[in-house]
Order: sequence, then C-alpha cells, then structure tokens
Amino acid sequence: MTVSARRSALVIDANNLISRAIFASALDDLRAGGRFTGGVFGALGSLRSILTNPIMLGVGAIYAFFDNGVPRHRMRALPDYKRSRREKREQMSEEERVKALGQIVKCYEIWPSLGVCCLSYRNREADDGVAAAVRVLLDEGVQPIVVTSDRDLFQTVQWGAEVYDLRTQELIDDKSFEQHSEGVPMDRWLLYRALVGDDSDGIKGAPGCGPKRARQLMLESEFADDWTPERQLSYLCASLREQHGAKKLRAFEQSVVDHEDHLKKVLSAISLRDSFGPTLKLSERMRQLPEVRKREFLLHCRDLQFNSILGDPSGTIDPFLAAQSRR
Repeated sequence: MTVSARRSALVIDANNLISRAIFASALDDLRAGGRFTGGVFGALGSLRSILTNPIMLGVGAIYAFFDNGVPRHRMRALPDYKRSRREKREQMSEEERVKALGQIVKCYEIWPSLGVCCLSYRNREADDGVAAAVRVLLDEGVQPIVVTSDRDLFQTVQWGAEVYDLRTQELIDDKSFEQHSEGVPMDRWLLYRALVGDDSDGIKGAPGCGPKRARQLMLESEFADDWTPERQLSYLCASLREQHGAKKLRAFEQSVVDHEDHLKKVLSAISLRDSFGPTLKLSERMRQLPEVRKREFLLHCRDLQFNSILGDPSGTIDPFLAAQSRR
C-alpha cells in the first residue's frame, strides 16, 4: 500500500511510541543504577524507520502529542480508568519511575530539533490531541497518518485518516480496515470496543461478551449508515429486548441489555471525535512548525552519548530534512 498522493502529515501518539521503546529496551537497564536512555534512543530509531518506509514518501509536517492528564468527562464516566496502570507504576521504585518519565520528557525536548511539533494540553491525553489534529488536518485538505498501536485511535479511519500500526508496521485505511479489526466494519468499531472493553485501560465491557461474540453482534445487527455508536447501542438493546419476548436471549446478549447504562458511559469515554474540545487555538499552534536544527540535535546526542548517531548523523537527520522539504 502507498500513501495517497495528497499532502500528508504524521500525527504521533508520543506516549504510546515512547513506552513501546522503553519496554523494548533491556528492562534491567531501567532497574540498574546510572543513566537510562534506551527509550529516547529507541524512539528516535522508530521515527527514523517510519520516515524511511516507502509508504511515507509524501509526509511533510510531523506532530507529536504527549499525555498531560485525563479529560474530566472520562474520569467521571469511568472512575477506574487506567487504575491498573497506576498500580503498576506504584510497584516500580521511585528511581524506575523517574527514569521512565525522563525518557518522555527528554523526547519532548529533543524532537523539536528534528522539526517535530511537540504538543501537550492540560487534562488531555495524547490520543485526544491526535484525534483533534486529525480533524484540523482533514479540514485543511491534508491527509493525516496517525502513528500508534492504540486501537482506540482506529476510529479516526472512519473520519478519513490513515493509521500506521506500530505493532504490525502496516498502514490501515478505509479499504484495509477490516483486515485489522477482526472483520468488524469501521462504522461499528467504537461500539465493538465498548462491548469488549479494554483491560489495559481498566475499561470493563459487557461481561461475557468477548471479541468473538461482540463481532457476531456487530455483523448480525442492522444499523443505518449514519447512526452514532450511541444510537447503535440503543437500537441493539431494544432489538434484543424485543427478541426476549419470543425466545430466551443468549447469555452474552442478556449481558449487553443488563449493562446498557454502563456501555453508554464507556462510549462517552472512548469516543475521541469531540474529546479535545474546541480546536481553533490548536489549529493556530499547528501552523508553528519548528525547523530542523542539526547542531542542537547533535548536542543532545553528545550529551546522551548516542555514539552511533554521532558517527553517522545524516542517517538520522536526513529523513527529517526530507519531510521538512515537503511541508
């Protein structure tokens, strides 16, 4: 697959990419004394690999969004949201937590010297910013390419984005979507995600309704093309209640009906279309793209002792210069 000939821009879920780089590094290095830089180095390598992939030849601007809290509406809807992640962090030593957070902070400092526009907004997660940037770029006629392994961001494909999945290193668009979604159509993806839940984010779906049964419900249901996920859920539950008068519902179907109110809260929490809020100021900020600053970048590399980059700086810097020339 090749990227559209339209002008395109990368929109990176930075915390997702950096976290993958941290845990792809030797965890013993994170636990050991001394300086840990594996996450920063690994993230730079990931960015370079993405930009040199032939499917990215049309990419110009590069945006990276970083976590900075959680939207209040999400925490109100799901008080246990990401509790398991908080508990995992609490199990780490203070030194380990500082080292891991330091990787994210250092990327935020370094990436602008490669022309990456780094953005972080209070009470917004990275994917809220990513989704908002997708809307801004589409309005401006630019093809957004979302970089993430977070499947919640697959919902942006329905809006017109493409997603570069960090797990498979494949590009997902409206034509290939169902090859990456367990066969679930993209207009039913959000409801499917609500039914299944997400253990990694502490989101409970409908008990007993796993991926196979949720997919079955999505394929059996007759929804109008323009229905929102909320209306799809209401129609699904109403249809199941109507069936219940004629036959006994299957256990997972009854679970969906019994947990309708909870599933509405899940949908409100995981929907990203309007989760960021107004985008006017974001749109203005996205026009302020930094230039590649080779000297500054190499000073960072010298400080971090990235000798392999210092030995061949063009191998890392040139893909960013090429992207800059296509803005």
